[in-house]
Amino acid sequence: MSGVLLHSQAHIVAVLLAETEIGSDPEALEDWPIHCDAEPDTPDAVITVYNTTGVTHGRTHWDGETQEHEGIQIRVRAATAPVGYAKINDIKVIIDEDIYLDHVTIDGTTYLVHALTRQGGILPLGKDSPSSHRSLFTLNAIVALRLA
Repeated sequence: MSGVLLHSQAHIVAVLLAETEIGSDPEALEDWPIHCDAEPDTPDAVITVYNTTGVTHGRTHWDGETQEHEGIQIRVRAATAPVGYAKINDIKVIIDEDIYLDHVTIDGTTYLVHALTRQGGILPLGKDSPSSHRSLFTLNAIVALRLA
């Protein structure tokens, strides 16, 4: 990462995922809204991106800049387990095959997302409460990004 980010890595990745059309901007009131840092109670079908711990790789010798990949978690909630698994698997494919050197602009600030790298496979979490029908799934990843 280079430079000070004006938006969190979760916010940047949420916007990037919406641009892939795997989900939508929550303000658009369309299917599969993608939220950042907080999951709403409705609708049943929602994607939420959270900030998590990243991975520090050390620092450069010439200027002392810390080299770090920021951490994120993508959580999918769906009305049924098959629907939720299919959506998180589609996100997994996008991470593995499509995200590479993408530009994301938020509030006039542009970021370059070099890559989004999964840190493991799909983790089914079960139901969102003991009496709920809704199923939860997560993926953890690290993101290499900087101000463009």
